[in-house]
Formats: sequence, C-alpha cells, structure tokens
Amino acid sequence: MHRTGSVSVIFTVLIALFVSSCGQGFVKPTMKGRLFFWKAEGVSNTVYLMGSVHAADSSIYPLDPIIETAFSNSDYLVVEVDSLKSQISVNILVMKEGMYIGKDNLSEHIPPALYTSLDHFTKENNLSIQVLNRMKPWLVGFTLSGINIKNSGAYAAAGIEMYFLDKAREIMPVLELETAEFQVKLFSRMPLTNQILFLASQLQSPEILKKQLTELIRFWKTGNIEEFERMVLNPQEKWEIEFNKSLIDDRNITMTEKIMHYLKGGGTYFVIIGAAHFVGEKGIINLLDQNGIKIQRF
Repeated sequence: MHRTGSVSVIFTVLIALFVSSCGQGFVKPTMKGRLFFWKAEGVSNTVYLMGSVHAADSSIYPLDPIIETAFSNSDYLVVEVDSLKSQISVNILVMKEGMYIGKDNLSEHIPPALYTSLDHFTKENNLSIQVLNRMKPWLVGFTLSGINIKNSGAYAAAGIEMYFLDKAREIMPVLELETAEFQVKLFSRMPLTNQILFLASQLQSPEILKKQLTELIRFWKTGNIEEFERMVLNPQEKWEIEFNKSLIDDRNITMTEKIMHYLKGGGTYFVIIGAAHFVGEKGIINLLDQNGIKIQRF
C-alpha cells in the first residue's frame, strides 16, 4: 500500500502555506546553466525566476551572489502565497475545509489497515490518533508530510520563500500569484480516493523519505535539472497523474499568464515558485519559450 512514489517528493517541493507526463530529462536550450534561476526579458523590463525548494536545511545557504544581486535590483518580490500575511485566516480555512463535523471521523472513511498504520505512525512520532481522527484524509496527509519533512532535517522556515520574505518586508512590495484559499482547496477538493492514497503515500519509512529529501536538495544545489525532473515529475499511477495535473500542470498555465503580464509592465520582478513548476515539457520555462519570451538561465 505504501509504495515509494513521486508524490511525497512533489509535496516537499510544493509545500508553501505552512507549504505529468515528463520524467524524460526534457531540457530546453534556454535551460542551460548551473542554477534553478532564470531571467526573462520583457519589452522594457526584466522578470527573474527562481525555482525554490520550499522546505530545506541550512546547507542551501549562502545563495549564489547572482541571485542576491538580482533580488537587490528588483522592485517587487512575487511568491505563490505570502505565508506571513494571513496565517490566522489560513488556519481558520484549514479547520473549515479539513475537519469533520459532529460524530463523523477519519476511521469511517479510510481502510482499517491504513488506520492501523496511521496509529503506528502516531505512536512513533508522539502524536494523538484522536486528534488526527477528527481530520479529513487530505489534512492528515498534509500533517504527516510536515512531520516527515521535519524528521528528515528540513524546515519551511529555512526555505527560500521565508528567506526572501524576511528580506523584502521593509524594502519592496510583496505580490502573490495565488491565494491561500485556492491552495488549501487544491487539497480539500480532491476526490476522496485520491485523498486516501495521498495520506498512504506519507506513511513511508523515515529512511526512504530522508534519502528522497537529501537527493532532492542535492540536485537543486548542483543545478541538476535532469535528475530533479526525473525525481519529481514521474507519476506512475492514475491518482498521481491527476495529483500532478491539478498541483503542477494546471497551475503552470495560470502562473505563466501572470508572468507574461509582468513582462508587459514596468519594473523588475523577482518571482519565487516551487522548482517543480519550472522544469519539464509542461513547465513554466517551456511555456514562456513557446510564447516567444527570451530566457537566460544562470
């Protein structure tokens, strides 16, 4: 049941609030370089594009001077969601979307064997099964993912978004590509079957999860797009393909449209998006290239 797949790795890349058909080493000429960092040229302005690992460890710092200089020269910071701005409202929304009402509970909606595995997980991590039993499957999976990331030695607080949000607070406006409500509903509106399989995907052994995260960060630090892409964009099962489509492919289209809008305006934008959104045939870099945008990878 707890197959080692790409979803637990994808979730590490995507986690931003709290946090395809590729996998073939698709690398465009515009993607040659050594960093997950690009520059897109508009008619009269520049948009810098940074692929982020949202949860990381201190080993990713210091960042390359090219990145720091580009940020210093920017007029706007753009993130998926500004997690520092509305944490209270996000927590209320998560409670509304992710908790059962009345006597309903998790054990009534997932297979008994999975509930037993979850019970074992809670005992190993000093959690309360009673608390998780009030949550819907997607929120339990979300919670387990956060614990797994922490157990692997990474933290959202060490992620690139938090680093630049802290730097930007007093010096430039912060813009959002999406809303917290939209990101929460990406999970809460998943079909129940997919929610259950997502939950199950988070019950892998700590050794496997730590190895995945270590490799992910290594590929990011070395700019190895080919291996990074193979690791995070390689769905095997129907539910994983659907998961990728809603969490990556569909969002790539809307985020590319917003980046195109920035390229038609004035000012310099420093855009940070999960690295998985930039790579692959359906990634943002390729979509911009198809729209005739000049792109340089550093």
